[in-house]
Amino acid sequence: MDSELITGSEWLKWRRKLMQGAPLFESSQVNSRDLSLMFGDFCRISGTILDVGSGPRRAPYLEAAQCEQCVGLDPLPAKEQGFDLVCGVGEFLPFKNGAFDQCLCGTSLDHCVRPEMALKEMRRVTKREGKINLWIGTFDRPIEKTSTTSCLSQDAREAWDVVKRRNFRFLTKAVLVRISRKARRTISWTKDRLGIVSDPYHLYRFHDKDISRLLVKTSMSVKDWRKLQDGSLFLSVQ
Repeated sequence: MDSELITGSEWLKWRRKLMQGAPLFESSQVNSRDLSLMFGDFCRISGTILDVGSGPRRAPYLEAAQCEQCVGLDPLPAKEQGFDLVCGVGEFLPFKNGAFDQCLCGTSLDHCVRPEMALKEMRRVTKREGKINLWIGTFDRPIEKTSTTSCLSQDAREAWDVVKRRNFRFLTKAVLVRISRKARRTISWTKDRLGIVSDPYHLYRFHDKDISRLLVKTSMSVKDWRKLQDGSLFLSVQ
C-alpha cells in the first residue's frame, strides 16, 4: 500500500478530527491514568522504545519504564521538556528497519487514516525478535458468565416478590424500564453495525473481530492479551 491510496479527502477528515480532539488530550490522559499504568505493566517495557501516537506529553505508562531510549511520534507538537518527540503519523514512520526493540501504540490506532498501514510500519521498524504492544478501546465487553436461565429466574423471583406486596405500579414501571433499556441497546448496536454512529474524534470504531482481521491482514500473531471490563484490549503481537 502506498501514499497514492490515501486520498486528500481522507487526510482532511483526519485533520478535522485531530483538531477537534486535540483540546481534550490533557483531560483524557488524566481520566485514563489508571488504565495507562495497567497498560505499562502489561507491556513490560524495556530496550529502545517507539511510542506511536504518543501525544504531546509522555504517557503515564512510560513514567516508570526502564528503557534505554524512548521516542514518541505524534502529529501534535511537544508540550513537555525532555520528551524526545518526532512529528509524524503512524502510516509513514521516519525510522529505518528494525530500529526499535519495542513499539507501543496506546489508544491511537483508531485515529489512524489507515490502521493496517500503520501496523505494517510498526512491524517494519521493530526488530525481528521485538514486540508490538497495542492498547485499543473496543466496543465489545467481556461476556458475563451469568446464564440466560439464571437471569430469567432472578427476574421471576423479584417479580413474584413485588406481586406478593401488591405493588403493581412498581412492577409496571420496572417492566417498562427493562423494555426501554433493551430497546436503547438494540438501537445503539444497529446504528454501530450500520456505521451511522457519529464520532467527532475517532476515525474507526473497533470491535474485537475488526482487530482480528487487521492482524490477519498484517500477518501478525497474538503473543499475549488482556480484555478489561470497559472494553479496553491490551495486545502483545509479533
